[in-house]
Amino acid sequence: MVALWSVIGLLVLTSASWWVAEREMGDGAFYLKRQLIWMAASWGLLWLGLGLAVAATARRRGYPPERTDWPSAGEVLRAFRGGIWAILFP
Repeated sequence: MVALWSVIGLLVLTSASWWVAEREMGDGAFYLKRQLIWMAASWGLLWLGLGLAVAATARRRGYPPERTDWPSAGEVLRAFRGGIWAILFP
């Protein structure tokens, strides 16, 4: 749901500011590019914060790790592909 609203917000921002950015900045996508950068940064911070909160809670409650070694890049890619809808629509 967060991804859907973010995309809708980007579309609204782009349609409302394209001509202003073209006239004042010389690049119609100026504000879109800036918003994409800030959105990526904020999503990264959100992901980091949630990951740290889950890790701290798991350690505090004494949950054993599911595995002791790091997954390979192929395993991560397959898991990402299998859970893309859960990632897009939490």
